[in-house]
Amino acid sequence: GARRLQAGSNLGWQITIEPDSTNAQVLIILSPTDDCEAAGAVCTEDGQPLSNSLVAIVPGAEQSDEPSEGPTITASTTAPLTEATLDESVVTVTLSGGAYESSRSTIRGAVTVAGIAGVTVRRLDVDRVSDTVVTVELTFDGTNFDTDATLTFIVGADAIADYDGSPRTAQIAVAASIESEATEDDGDQQPDSPEQSLTARFEDMPASHDGSAFTFKLHFSEAFPLSYVTLRDDAFTVTNGQVTGTKRLDNPHHEPDGIEPNREWEITVEPDSDAGDISISLPATTNCEATGAICTADGRPLSNELTVTVPGLLLLTARFAALPAVHDSSAFTFELHFSEEIEISYRNIEDDVLDVTGGTVTGARRLQAGSNLGWEITIEPDSTSAAVSIVLPATTDCEAVGAVCTEDGRSLANELTAIVPGLLTARFAALPAAHDGSAFTFELHFSEEIEISYRNIEDDVLDVTGGTVTGARRLQAGSNLGWQITIEPESNAEVLIVLPPTADCDAVGAVCTEDGRPLSNELTATVPGPAAKPVVAPLTFGLDANYPNPFNAETQLVYTLPMAGPVELAIYNVMGQRIRTLVQGVQAAGRHQIAWDGRSDSGSTLASGVYLSRLVSTQGVQ
Repeated sequence: GARRLQAGSNLGWQITIEPDSTNAQVLIILSPTDDCEAAGAVCTEDGQPLSNSLVAIVPGAEQSDEPSEGPTITASTTAPLTEATLDESVVTVTLSGGAYESSRSTIRGAVTVAGIAGVTVRRLDVDRVSDTVVTVELTFDGTNFDTDATLTFIVGADAIADYDGSPRTAQIAVAASIESEATEDDGDQQPDSPEQSLTARFEDMPASHDGSAFTFKLHFSEAFPLSYVTLRDDAFTVTNGQVTGTKRLDNPHHEPDGIEPNREWEITVEPDSDAGDISISLPATTNCEATGAICTADGRPLSNELTVTVPGLLLLTARFAALPAVHDSSAFTFELHFSEEIEISYRNIEDDVLDVTGGTVTGARRLQAGSNLGWEITIEPDSTSAAVSIVLPATTDCEAVGAVCTEDGRSLANELTAIVPGLLTARFAALPAAHDGSAFTFELHFSEEIEISYRNIEDDVLDVTGGTVTGARRLQAGSNLGWQITIEPESNAEVLIVLPPTADCDAVGAVCTEDGRPLSNELTATVPGPAAKPVVAPLTFGLDANYPNPFNAETQLVYTLPMAGPVELAIYNVMGQRIRTLVQGVQAAGRHQIAWDGRSDSGSTLASGVYLSRLVSTQGVQ
């Protein structure tokens, strides 16, 4: 009988066979098709013939040539045995039936193969799968037979637990459309085995790598002494990577004579890069005295060479370029490059891709028309001194907002992070309007922490004319952000105080951050003394230009009042709307200074733009 396993499909069939007798084995052969017009031809609808042959033997309940006592040994293989198979590759045969000894070496010594003239078993290896099933791996040397034949597997009694009978036999046909007569074997003699060659094979090799370490298995055909150091450091030839680990997988206690088996190893390889192909080679050994030689204890060298290539995944990566070392609160640009074309628009780049702290992405343009490989990014900092942090996160979901992916759906693999610090600036605060000849104090503030000591502040930082710095103390313990400076005037004359910008962080009196950014602005202040009071009288009403200008974090407004009286200083936008009142009340005559932090009366930060300062008093409006 023959019936389809699925209605309407010829992919699978269930075949029913009626044996000719109870005891006889049944040989089943599906031959390859040479002519799609011939009877029994197996071809696809477009005329492609069946290319491989299938051979199977189903033994009878009791073979006539087997003794009646003891288990029946069945040999089977998942692939057909042909002349080419025997000559070119390793053949795996499964033996089932009976209960096998646990020692692989015992089974290996009890299994022999006979039946084809001109065929020599170069290597025979046994792996015990369970108590009742073992697999036999065979590598053959030379095939020279003109007719179809069978291989006879002879399993000695020593391999079968609790059984003392004669050897068991099982057969597998080799390219057998007509089975040849098997050679009778009484089971008492085993053919002489040639000296086996030491061979190796790779297993579980990954299809590709992503730049991280990967492992595979290395199997040798027999046990032999081998150092893991030799295997790790000297045996392999690896390009675009290196062997970083070797670990034994087999148990030395399962081997006879106390010899460490060294048959099964786990090998770890560390790639040099994400995308490069890695070539791994285990060369055959020609000299057992050479470095990296792999040889058995009796001097048989590794006979075969193993070579494999593990391709690297083509990862989408990105990099920043032309990043400024520092910003001065004005907009700056840098470049964003991708390793290959991505599927994205300039609007996505501008609005969604980058995570920016301390600034805003205000522009994104392609470096080359029609290409998404390179972009010029423009960022507007939030303030003069604040650092701008720029992050391009790796993409995990190509459907998410801000995802960076190729057209074929490969996502950005790496994350980029950059910090562009702001300029280091300084300002004076709490300066007295005048001095009376005695010591006076004022404050010196920096936009961020500087690398300096109070002794430097006291002795080297300030240039003072008409007085001397006699003290400098931190406004807050452990912080160099703010200082209280004490100056002793030399006379009743005015005192000129100058904090120059720093050009060289190694110079005496340099003011710099820990990462080497120098002070960028200059401060100048004059504190008049008693001798200058007659000169103060002719002061004229006026509002000086603010400094710095333009500004971001803070600006200073200075104005002069010839006489005491009510005064109002306010900030307006270009539409004439008052947005911040800085001073409102009665003030003494003289020069006055106040800072504006760019915020409205409600405390909100105002947008970039032009604003007007307006001073009103009984002396006039400016």
